Amino acid sequence: MHVLLDIDPAIHGEEVRRLLKRWVTQGLEEHWQKPAAGGWWARQGSNKPVTTVAYLTRVFPYVRDQRAPMD
Repeated sequence: MHVLLDIDPAIHGEEVRRLLKRWVTQGLEEHWQKPAAGGWWARQGSNKPVTTVAYLTRVFPYVRDQRAPMD
């Protein structure tokens, strides 16, 4: 899952990622059984801040284009 959020710069991205994963996990587990191997999330992740318009113009299409095909 890729997410691009506008958050207060005083809040560290790792804290936001931790909370977001917790909330999404709760929602997933209301509807589906937790996967047996590895859980819902990969161990890796980035919480790199977007601090320039140039970087935003690169990262926005990357996040947008990660959508799964809608069959």
